Parts: sequence; structure tokens; C-alpha cells
Amino acid sequence: MNRSSLGLAALCLVACLIPSAFAQGDGLSSKEFKRALASPDSHFRHREFLKLNGDDKKQLKLLFDLLEGGSWYDREAAVICLARAANSDSIAEMVKKLGKDKNYLVRQGIVVAFAKMNDSELYQYIFEALDDKDPRVRREAAYALRINRKKDSITALINRWLEEEDPVVSNFIRMTLEDITRRYHGPDPLLWNDWWVSEQDSFVVGSTDEEAERLAEESGNKMREGQTITRDLTLNTESRGHGAPLLVIPPYGYSKDIIVPFLTELEKTNKIYYIDLPPIDSFSGLEQIGGMNYYPIDKLVDAFEQLRKDTEEERFALMCWGMNSWIALRYASKYPGVVSHLVLVSPLSGNDEYGEASARMIKQGKQTGDMEMWHYGLTRSFNIASGLSSLEMHYQQDTCNNECKCNFSTSWQEDPPDGEGGGMDRRSWSMMFANPQDSLLALLYPIKDRQLGGVAIPDFPSKEDNQNLPRGVRMLFINGKYSLYSSSNDVSKMSKKYGAIFLEYKASSNMPQAEESERFNEDLKDFLGKGR
Repeated sequence: MNRSSLGLAALCLVACLIPSAFAQGDGLSSKEFKRALASPDSHFRHREFLKLNGDDKKQLKLLFDLLEGGSWYDREAAVICLARAANSDSIAEMVKKLGKDKNYLVRQGIVVAFAKMNDSELYQYIFEALDDKDPRVRREAAYALRINRKKDSITALINRWLEEEDPVVSNFIRMTLEDITRRYHGPDPLLWNDWWVSEQDSFVVGSTDEEAERLAEESGNKMREGQTITRDLTLNTESRGHGAPLLVIPPYGYSKDIIVPFLTELEKTNKIYYIDLPPIDSFSGLEQIGGMNYYPIDKLVDAFEQLRKDTEEERFALMCWGMNSWIALRYASKYPGVVSHLVLVSPLSGNDEYGEASARMIKQGKQTGDMEMWHYGLTRSFNIASGLSSLEMHYQQDTCNNECKCNFSTSWQEDPPDGEGGGMDRRSWSMMFANPQDSLLALLYPIKDRQLGGVAIPDFPSKEDNQNLPRGVRMLFINGKYSLYSSSNDVSKMSKKYGAIFLEYKASSNMPQAEESERFNEDLKDFLGKGR
């Protein structure tokens, strides 16, 4: 490849794509690199790794090492550094690695780095990565083509989709095509191919077709916004798909956007209503404990019931994650006969199990030297009298300084370190996955949050609900083997109590729909298809 013809123009283009704070690094000595690598502070590691210079042969190797062995956040820093490289030898080495490196994580990172460069000569390698043997790399390549919307990408994406068998890759291709084209032809690649054959000569990136969008919403091929209003609440929904209705509620504090990319196969048999829970400040007259509001589950399930009436559906199926499972159980018990199926992913039997999960995080964090896991575990409980979290009390007692110096290979101050809040947030996100390295975590991280406000969630079932547990409802309980937020032992016991089916996903934590998507969609199709 002749890189010299691009010269300064390519360098200027890369500089425009990467924030000025991430300008070419001054370099990092071997000693500095090892010090950063040993730190339990992800904020510090990321800041140091951004100093690496991808045009230096030795530091280029360190960047490849980070891609192979670092966490998703460490790897993100490596990708930024690789995207700044302009040396022809460095680019040639990346091309070589993309084609031959045995580790899919390395190939993932290089694909994204090439997309960030926005170099026309490198797009052929991104297109080739669409045919990589590993679906996780193909998924990454499909996503990377959204970074710069190019017309040539449409042909490459459709051609790959016509041959693709992995449902997650297929959905990422579809979402990228929708992002580039602003067209919505649904989950069938043949329809996209037919459209492209007839329109590619005249198509202009950035154009829209309002009439086609309206028809796509009506046909279930494009997300359709909806709104249900009750006396106490306005509930916003987005729906897509065909078939029996299914309400999908993401984990508390997270957005539906971490669920949508992985349920396309299920949308072929179900009309899915994706729900973002309303923030706590949208309610009034809330019950409190120790100055903290209880989340008003009854008002929410009343809105679900109004949604069912507004959509003229006879019954709903519900799928929830974590403590939100209590919302689903409450709906099924308060409105008997209107819930056909309950799918509870990583549910908790009660607040006691929530405490056990926090204890697991604290214990494992201490034992492994994972500062951010330990401290995040402390944030999950609070003192009713003072309203302070256990972490705030931990710092007030001035115990952290001594313990950290004893157990961790880094210096620590009496006050929380810079960036600790972000570090704990990233660690809480990483624990949602069995594999905390995969670039999928980086793709979803910017869109994961749904700021709802701190709340206490009432236990279910309470004493008064024991006589009104869900009856006549098919129930499926799912738990990932590697979850710290829930335990298979607890979920299995719950499933027996409710006479439900229990499935453990051996390669997942709390995101089996993403980590074992093909199995998840097939299990759900089979389960939801029965008992209608």
C-alpha cells in the first residue's frame, strides 16, 4: 500500500476526527507503562495509555498487547492511539494484524481504529473484516461503518448480510444500514438488496423518505413511539415487530438501548414494546424510608394495564431484568389474567439477596485487588439514619487509606481519587458481562444510562401479596453463571417457588441476550410460543 500519497492530508483528517485532548501522545516509557498497567484505577490507566505513540515500533507492540489483554476501557485507549498513527510501517503492521492475528480482540480494535482514521484506502480492510471468521469481529466491522457514513459501505453491508448466519451480526448490519440510509426495510436482507439494486444510482447519503418511514412504522419495521397517560404517570414506549405483544423492561438505571440490538430475531414473532422506566421525579406523593423514595411500583403497573387497554391487547407477556422483576410479578398479581408469560432475567428473591450481591462484590474486590469493584459494592447500601452510603461512611471513618496501602499496589489519598465515580460506573457496567474485554461494552457504554434517581424498591412478595401470587402465568427464570448481581442458587430457588422453568447461561453474566444471543432468542421464541 502506498501511504506516501496521503501525507499531511491524512494526518489532518485524523486530527479532525479525534478530540484535541487525544492528540498524538508524547510516548510512555516501559516503567511508566508497567506502573499504569498495575494500577487498580481505570481512570489513571486510561489517561496514561493515551500517551502511547503508535508510530513508535516498541510502543505499537504495547498497544497490540493492550488490545489483547486489557479491559474494554483500556482497549478503547489503545484504539484511540492506533487511530492517530500515520507512519506507513505502523499502518502496514495493523493491516497485517487485522488479517492474521489469532486474537479476535486485536482484530476488533484495529477495525475501529481504521474506521476512526476515515482513510479511503483503508476501507477495503474494514469491508474484508465483515467476512472475518469470528462473528464478534464482523459485528465490530458492521458497527464501525457508522462512524463515517459512506455510500460504498451500503453495498458491502448488504452483501455480507445475504450470507450472514449470526443473528447479532445481522442486527448490527441492519442498524448500520438504517443509520446510513435512513431507510427501514426490516429484518429481511433480500428486501434491502432489492431496494439497493433499484436505488443505488440515485441514492444520496443524508436523504430521507418520510412516506416510506411512515409505512415502515405501520408495518412494524421501524420503531414507533407511543404514549400512555394515566392520572399518576405518562409512560413512553417504542414498539417494533410482528406478533404477540411483549413488554421489555431493562435493568433499573439502564436504557432500553442495551436490549434492543439483541432481540431482532424475537421481533419476527412478537411485537415488542420497549419501555424506559420513568424517572423518580415524574411521580408525586411517594412513600419514603430514611429520606429515600420508594419506587412506586403500583402506579407503574397501573400504567402498564392502561397501555394494554389502549393497544386493545388481550394479554401481555413481560420480560424484566434484576429488581425490575418485582415490577413484573406485581403486575401479574394485581391484574390476574392479563399476563400470559413472565421472563425474569437475573431476578432477586428480595432485598436480602441484594445485600448478598453487594457482599460478593466487596469480598471479591478486596481479594483480587479490584478497588473499583470493592468500592462500588459499598455504594449499594446506605445508612437509614444519616442517608450516607457505606462508601461515604467508609471514607469518613478514614479506614480506606490504611487498607488501600496495605492491599493495593498504588498510593492512595484519604479522599477519593480523581475519577473514582467514573471508575465505579465502568466497573458496575463491566460486571454485567462475563467477558469484560469485548468491544461490545465500549459500543454500548455511551448509551447505557437511564438516570432515574436513587430509590428503594419494595420487596416482593410482601406479606399482603402472599395470597395473591401470579397464577396461571407461564414463567421462565434465567441467570448467567458469572453474574455477581444475582446468583443461580437464589434464582433456582425462586423458580421452584413459582413453579417456573429455570435456565442457566454458562457463558454470560447479566446480559445473556447479548453474550449468548442466538440461544437467548431461540429459548424465548420457544417459551413465548407456548401457552398463548
